Amino acid sequence: MNSVNGGMAGLSLRNGMANMDVGTPGVDRTADMGANKPPGLPVPTDIEWSYLDPQGQIQGECPFRADIMQRWHDDGYFSPELLMKRTHLDTVWTSIGEMRQRAGSRPIFLTP
Repeated sequence: MNSVNGGMAGLSLRNGMANMDVGTPGVDRTADMGANKPPGLPVPTDIEWSYLDPQGQIQGECPFRADIMQRWHDDGYFSPELLMKRTHLDTVWTSIGEMRQRAGSRPIFLTP
């Protein structure tokens, strides 16, 4: 039983995530975890987007990168009614207005 407790001494939970301290007491290693994202979770900048233009035509048959979509949004090119979707992830179109509500103050195309 001592070996089990000794092996778990460096394991702690912070913000709901397991954090393994490799021997330096009081050192928070959660900042190092950002580079090691779990497999299968897309990086927001890698997500490609399509939208339905006012004539109902899909724009983004060759999808647009998230950073470009964010720039166009920031420059005011998209109305709140314009429908968007993550090209390879979503099956339902969502309005820019709803996306703004979900993202809050964060950039809507660069937020997971």
